Amino acid sequence: MNENRTVVSYSRELTNVGTPGSNYRVAIVAPPFVSLNVQPRRLAFGPVGEKKRYTVTFTANDTNGTNIDKTYGSITWHNREHRVRSPMIFTQI
Repeated sequence: MNENRTVVSYSRELTNVGTPGSNYRVAIVAPPFVSLNVQPRRLAFGPVGEKKRYTVTFTANDTNGTNIDKTYGSITWHNREHRVRSPMIFTQI
């Protein structure tokens, strides 16, 4: 394991503006040089207006010396009726 990997976490909040009792699962798209973890993986909302928090943890993986300009990914919360997508751009520093 590379001891020099960078790990960053952020918390975000979603508000239920859809049907009461909506449940969402997360789908993650990330480039190979970033590991993305979202917790929790499912959100179960009660009434309209209810807020739920989730945490995204980004871990930089070894690029084996490859210079990465920029690439894209996303986090999408989805159920049968709705998709809530957060696009992301990743760059190497």
